[in-house]
Amino acid sequence: MIGLNQPMMEPTQPHPEGLSSLGHVPQVSSAGGLAYLTAENRDLKAEAERLRADRDRLNETQQRIMELLGTRSPERILHDLRNVLNERELFKALADTLED
Repeated sequence: MIGLNQPMMEPTQPHPEGLSSLGHVPQVSSAGGLAYLTAENRDLKAEAERLRADRDRLNETQQRIMELLGTRSPERILHDLRNVLNERELFKALADTLED
């Protein structure tokens, strides 16, 4: 699984005998095993939906930052933000020299 740390790949609760959340899932012969898989599937779908909402919120924030900085490339956000902060410091220094 690309991009997942080992702890994220490990199950959070024990699996019924013969079931695994990673790799091939054997045929389920018990009602308990089927119920477990159904609950796990529901939980995974809910987590995926939460992650999509987080992604959408972060994308919206990124777009707003890009608009404020006047940049078109997400890769330029940090560069442009450093430039803005440096300019702010220069203006502060200039203002301090004018006050003296």
